[in-house]
Amino acid sequence: MESQGIKGNFLEANVEALAVVAFKDEKAGSGVLKDVDRLTGGHVSAAIASGELKGEAGECFEFRISSKDKTKAKRILVIGVGPRDEYTLDGVATASGTATRVLRKANVKTFGFN
Repeated sequence: MESQGIKGNFLEANVEALAVVAFKDEKAGSGVLKDVDRLTGGHVSAAIASGELKGEAGECFEFRISSKDKTKAKRILVIGVGPRDEYTLDGVATASGTATRVLRKANVKTFGFN
């Protein structure tokens, strides 16, 4: 499996899946989650509103997408990482490891982590 850390426009990454983090109680109206919510047709904001996606550490929520724009990825994995002010390098390592394990089980060969 190959992973890429993405700083630029992650939506244009040449990967099968995108893995993004969600902070505890984060809303889908800004930042990366805003773009991911648009790609999923509002499913991220619906999962947040229903309480299914809370951003708790270790929580995972996967979406399949069929984007008509420049996005090559067909899956998006949202990983909860807890409170924003407690997200450290250790949290980044844990989240990227979680993404690797979950996406490997789904036979994903390449993913981008943002």
